Amino acid sequence: MTACKTCFYWEMVDSTIGETSDQSIWGFCKRYPPIQTAEMNDYDIYINQHPVTDGVEWCGEYKKGRS
Repeated sequence: MTACKTCFYWEMVDSTIGETSDQSIWGFCKRYPPIQTAEMNDYDIYINQHPVTDGVEWCGEYKKGRS
Protein backbone atom coordinates (compact mmCIF):
# COMPACT_ATOMS: atom_id res chain seq x y z
CA MET A 1 0.00 0.00 0.00
CA THR A 2 1.30 3.45 -0.93
CA ALA A 3 0.59 5.46 2.23
CA CYS A 4 2.44 7.62 4.74
CA LYS A 5 2.57 4.81 7.31
CA THR A 6 4.71 2.68 4.97
CA CYS A 7 6.90 5.52 3.66
CA PHE A 8 10.63 5.73 4.40
CA TYR A 9 10.30 9.45 5.28
CA TRP A 10 7.47 9.09 7.80
CA GLU A 11 7.80 8.80 11.61
CA MET A 12 4.80 7.71 13.69
CA VAL A 13 4.11 9.84 16.75
CA ASP A 14 0.70 8.56 17.92
CA SER A 15 -0.68 5.07 17.42
CA THR A 16 -3.24 5.24 20.21
CA ILE A 17 -5.93 6.86 18.06
CA GLY A 18 -6.72 3.79 15.96
CA GLU A 19 -6.96 0.18 17.02
CA THR A 20 -6.70 -1.34 13.53
CA SER A 21 -4.45 -0.62 10.58
CA ASP A 22 -7.44 0.94 8.76
CA GLN A 23 -7.89 3.62 11.43
CA SER A 24 -5.95 6.82 11.94
CA ILE A 25 -2.38 6.93 13.16
CA TRP A 26 -0.44 10.18 13.11
CA GLY A 27 3.14 11.00 12.26
CA PHE A 28 5.64 13.48 10.88
CA CYS A 29 6.61 13.65 7.22
CA LYS A 30 10.38 14.12 7.21
CA ARG A 31 10.89 14.34 3.45
CA TYR A 32 11.91 18.00 3.69
CA PRO A 33 13.31 20.19 6.51
CA PRO A 34 10.86 21.37 9.20
CA ILE A 35 8.81 24.46 8.44
CA GLN A 36 8.40 27.45 10.70
CA THR A 37 5.00 27.76 12.34
CA ALA A 38 3.20 30.90 13.46
CA GLU A 39 3.49 29.72 17.07
CA MET A 40 6.22 30.78 19.48
CA ASN A 41 7.62 28.91 22.44
CA ASP A 42 8.10 30.35 25.95
CA TYR A 43 11.32 32.07 24.80
CA ASP A 44 9.64 33.95 21.92
CA ILE A 45 11.32 31.71 19.36
CA TYR A 46 9.23 30.45 16.46
CA ILE A 47 8.57 26.71 16.56
CA ASN A 48 9.79 24.57 13.67
CA GLN A 49 7.82 21.42 12.84
CA HIS A 50 7.62 18.71 10.23
CA PRO A 51 4.17 18.40 8.61
CA VAL A 52 1.83 16.11 10.57
CA THR A 53 -0.01 13.56 8.45
CA ASP A 54 -2.45 10.71 8.92
CA GLY A 55 -0.83 7.34 8.21
CA VAL A 56 -3.36 6.54 5.47
CA GLU A 57 -2.60 9.69 3.46
CA TRP A 58 -0.18 9.66 0.54
CA CYS A 59 1.69 12.03 -1.80
CA GLY A 60 3.89 11.99 -4.87
CA GLU A 61 7.10 11.85 -2.80
CA TYR A 62 6.47 8.31 -1.48
CA LYS A 63 9.50 6.04 -1.00
CA LYS A 64 8.95 2.48 0.14
CA GLY A 65 10.39 1.96 3.59
CA ARG A 66 8.05 0.28 6.08
CA SER A 67 5.90 -2.81 5.74
